[in-house]
Amino acid sequence: MKSYPTQSKEYIWLIDLLKTYGGITFEEINEKWVQTEMSGGVEMARSTFNRHKDAIEDIFGIYIECDRSNGYVYYIGNAKVLDDDTIQTWMLSTLSISNKIHENKSLYDRVLFENAPENDSIFDGLIEGMRKSLKIDIGYQKYDIETTPHVIIEPYCLKMFHRRWYVLGQLYKKINGREKSTFSLFSLDKIVSLKLLEEKFILPKDFDVEAYFSNYFGVIVFDGTRAERVVLRVYGNEAKDMKYRPLHHSQKCLKECDNSVDFEYFLCPTTDFRDYIIGRGTRMKVISPKWLAYEIRYKHMEAAKAYSEDK
Repeated sequence: MKSYPTQSKEYIWLIDLLKTYGGITFEEINEKWVQTEMSGGVEMARSTFNRHKDAIEDIFGIYIECDRSNGYVYYIGNAKVLDDDTIQTWMLSTLSISNKIHENKSLYDRVLFENAPENDSIFDGLIEGMRKSLKIDIGYQKYDIETTPHVIIEPYCLKMFHRRWYVLGQLYKKINGREKSTFSLFSLDKIVSLKLLEEKFILPKDFDVEAYFSNYFGVIVFDGTRAERVVLRVYGNEAKDMKYRPLHHSQKCLKECDNSVDFEYFLCPTTDFRDYIIGRGTRMKVISPKWLAYEIRYKHMEAAKAYSEDK
């Protein structure tokens, strides 16, 4: 993961400007620039602009091109990357929002954020372990036990789900007297201690993070479910929202009616996926497979029973 220099606010501002206007001259860029607090009322030198352009390419992989045949208009040459679901675009979006708030300080008390539970030192330690391919000793506090067991892992990757960070680690367990490797996901907010070890590990060259999680929704990938075809019937505004924000990359629209849409998926219906469906209540119904429909129906009946017992 790249580090972000102090000029990052200026980089984000420039990217946002080009994204908004599509194409804009250097003179027009300067007109907008001097109106910001960052400029201090001083125009941006062309040499500074060129350095920013190079830095944006290096950090975010965004190419700023110049159309000389159209009045030297600058534009984002590979704008499609702004729609990609990557850590770079996530960071870009986060910094962009931060920039907008900073430029409107009078609105500070009207913008609310959720607290991030993660410890920066834990995150930094995992990043260093991944970068240097070092094994890590973590103290992991589970909610259901009082002690804090220590586990030695090989940190493969980090994944965010529902605003919580998880690390995928390979570890070794003795099973029937033999040491076998297995994978496990650890929530960063449950890691209470972390120590980088001197022992290195080798990340397989063919390990593909996206491929590893491609058949899953969420972070639970070890509950024994297999990938299969799933059809959901979604109602009202929930269906409209899912058309523009797919639940999973395999999502396909099968049928649209006046007040519902049938979506098809190919994934492992793990606990995370089933809990998501349950949480949508009457706005989402499982059409297939039948076993999943029966399980969701049973969970709803149990919930209704719990409320009826309170009477």
